[in-house]
Amino acid sequence: MASTPDCYRIKREVNKMAAKKFGFKRNVAIVGVGQTRFDRHFTRSSPDLLAEALLVALDDCNNIEPKDIDEHVLGYCGLGSLYIANVAGYFGDYLGLMPKPMSRTENACATSSYALRLTIALVASGMADIGVASGVEKMYEVGTSQILYEMSRGGDTEFESYYGVTFAGHYAFLASRHFHEYGSSKKHLCKIAMKNHANAVYNPMAQFQRAITEDQYYGALPVAMPMQMLDCCPLTDGAGAIIVVPAEDAKKYTDTPVYVLASAAATASLCTFRRHETAGIEAATFASDMAYAQVGMKREDAHHTKKVIDVVEVHDCFTIAELSAYGDLGLAKKGEEHLWVERDGPMVGGDIPVNPDGGLKAKGHPVSTTGVSQARTLVRQLRGEDDPHVQVPGAEVGLQHNVGGSGTAVAVHMYGRDLDSVQKKLKK
Repeated sequence: MASTPDCYRIKREVNKMAAKKFGFKRNVAIVGVGQTRFDRHFTRSSPDLLAEALLVALDDCNNIEPKDIDEHVLGYCGLGSLYIANVAGYFGDYLGLMPKPMSRTENACATSSYALRLTIALVASGMADIGVASGVEKMYEVGTSQILYEMSRGGDTEFESYYGVTFAGHYAFLASRHFHEYGSSKKHLCKIAMKNHANAVYNPMAQFQRAITEDQYYGALPVAMPMQMLDCCPLTDGAGAIIVVPAEDAKKYTDTPVYVLASAAATASLCTFRRHETAGIEAATFASDMAYAQVGMKREDAHHTKKVIDVVEVHDCFTIAELSAYGDLGLAKKGEEHLWVERDGPMVGGDIPVNPDGGLKAKGHPVSTTGVSQARTLVRQLRGEDDPHVQVPGAEVGLQHNVGGSGTAVAVHMYGRDLDSVQKKLKK
């Protein structure tokens, strides 16, 4: 086995990558978004769910029909019973998109964020003028034990999953370490769970559109301590789709385009014991640093006191994942994430509202759909179209964080109401 990578060398390489400020050949915008309700869709097929999401996205913009789509990138893990290797052709035929190119990508829970990233690249490079990024997953087609086994393949199957380490176990390790190093506790995780369920009340697409109480949280069944049932996101069925076009054409299709300001990603070792960060997700730090460099931000500009970022969607597969993300993204100082929670910083009405749609925790987590669903929420927030109870007034800049597996793959995107939204806020 190769020796453990030197963390300082990795950080130097990431800094070099960030300094390059990878840009787009042409700027791109999102003009249409669509999503099914996240739920248990026992009577519907995966293609049927995807067709609904795509039709809603097409209806969300003007002057685009299925025949106008140049390329479609599908995010699909295939965790249910649909065992097809060349699945893009199957979905493309059902959607009536033949013979246009359609490809399938997979990167665990970050799958559709990578589909979105590839679609952005296609449009930004000029290889497509109208691109679609989508995701679909049906997780209730097989039994719970089977789906959990299949999900375990998103972790290290040689040294960890094989010996019984589940994703709940991975995040239990992270929580225990965070508690030990920084003094966070279950009370902070409880507050995050209650926040996300309270936000989901106003999201008609959420799987659990209901609030929870403190007593319900602490009384929930143990899963992998300190993770209890209400620390964990649910299994979910659902689909989503995003339509991407060149920025200069955006106003042809909508009066309210949302511009892609940054698209970044990073990878960490599949084996958690080969990582250097044990109380956070190091790939999230690397990816966010690159995203910030793309828009001319420094990491400290992301801090909640700077008021550059208005609204955030983070990958809260477990409550500790959200708490860790605050520090990984620089919204709060590393080690002080729980103090920000105590001050209601990530709540609606706080410094930077996080997961106004309920997050994975309450909205649901159909693995391959989460990324495009997060993007949809931020697009609606920047358009000012969300429910008034959770709408961030005057939101101009949104940040999206999507994690695959136990932190192996991370994609970070930034969106703006204008192409220069970040620059205008940095000058204030």
